[in-house]
Amino acid sequence: MSIDKEFFCRKNRQLAYFNRCEGHIANPSMGIAAMLLSDHMIAATTDEEACIGHRIPPHYPTDDEIKALLDNPFTDHLYIRVGWSDVQREEGKLEFSDLFKRALEVVHSSGKSWSMRIMQNSPSGPRGNYIPEFLQGRLPLIELDRNGNHGGRNFIPAYTDEYLKYWGDMVSLLGAEFDSDPMLEYVDVSGFGFWGEGHHCGQKILRQDVGEGFGTNEEHEKAVASIIDSYKAAFPNTPLSVNLHLCDYEAGRRAVADGAWCRRDSYYEYFKSYEAQYGLMRRPDAALIYETAVVRRDPPRRNAESANDFRSSLELPDLKCDYGCNYAFIGFNPFDANFTYDNYREVYERFAERVGYRIRPSIIWETVSTDENRHYLTFGLVNDGCANPSGELLITAECGGKKSSVTVNGGEIGGRMRIVDMPLPDGFVGKCILRAYLVNAKRTAPIRWATDCADGKAPYELSFEIK
Repeated sequence: MSIDKEFFCRKNRQLAYFNRCEGHIANPSMGIAAMLLSDHMIAATTDEEACIGHRIPPHYPTDDEIKALLDNPFTDHLYIRVGWSDVQREEGKLEFSDLFKRALEVVHSSGKSWSMRIMQNSPSGPRGNYIPEFLQGRLPLIELDRNGNHGGRNFIPAYTDEYLKYWGDMVSLLGAEFDSDPMLEYVDVSGFGFWGEGHHCGQKILRQDVGEGFGTNEEHEKAVASIIDSYKAAFPNTPLSVNLHLCDYEAGRRAVADGAWCRRDSYYEYFKSYEAQYGLMRRPDAALIYETAVVRRDPPRRNAESANDFRSSLELPDLKCDYGCNYAFIGFNPFDANFTYDNYREVYERFAERVGYRIRPSIIWETVSTDENRHYLTFGLVNDGCANPSGELLITAECGGKKSSVTVNGGEIGGRMRIVDMPLPDGFVGKCILRAYLVNAKRTAPIRWATDCADGKAPYELSFEIK
């Protein structure tokens, strides 16, 4: 909002102050996320177990384990990542696996927000490839030199025109099914790279007997552009999350410039400075999603002489919030999340103090023009979180039966106080009720103000007197 000279000539009267609150705040489009279903369904509690995880059979959670995950007061958001063959078996229609159907039932009965990624490949997954039945033997596959946790051979489809067509068809069907779901907060752009994450690092090609679709930069640019375009067409009402690896390609950088959300998978030595810069180049009102903090019983020490010496995984919440994240993941499955909550609750507590946005009016003034013809509520808005709201912030005030409102771009609220004016109608006198909403293309959702309150929960409403 631009400030004109008139602003500096107004009469001012302070009305209210609101201090920051401590602890967990649950708000839309932010929070602590848990993987309800993934390709890493291994109940490992030590690093030794985790290292041999590809030889441990997948374990799918019992009703009690899911209940523990949902009862965790820090679980704000649920995430599902499954293979292509979990959502489609025949051409032209979706058909969900029993595991995916169960996960969707849990999501919708929980009332929590959710997100998803459909993968065309998982080097650590329980199956050799994730190609649906009707395409088995029809798409060229490339063999990797790593066995999955099924113990067998692992394959990734080549990025041929035929692959891109059928992948785009599946994405279109997903959009028709889920784009109108008001609790679906974002969808990961997937279908390129290992785990669908946009990269081919960490794995060697064991055998490649196809002549196109995998190795050249031109083919990669074409594939990334095609995949991103298919998601944009299929999910016009749902934010898309672009893994930072996709920003190695022009289409990925263009998607970020256009407002796509960003996602990063680790904070270890694989995280490069240029990848960090890609994430910082996102629009201020675009969210950043951070996967994943995994805590074991004996977190490994790195080389003491290394600059990258995490003393333990307990440091990850502060480091990831330093970068700024709207969503912080804990674990690859419900077992990781439950183990962390039971044994290392401080990981949740540290994320809860900073993750996402934490909006409050630090101070509220009544300001009046010199001719007294125009009255305003003037807010000194503060964001105590580590990230900006993803969308627009609608602030409403109700007093004496009259209402007023103002809208602020979420990208403008972060880092320091923001002065915001709300024009008031005549007769705006008495007890004033202040509310806020996060607005995006799909929905308008009330948010909690990040200020102290008597019952320990951040309030949806603030009140003060205008005399």
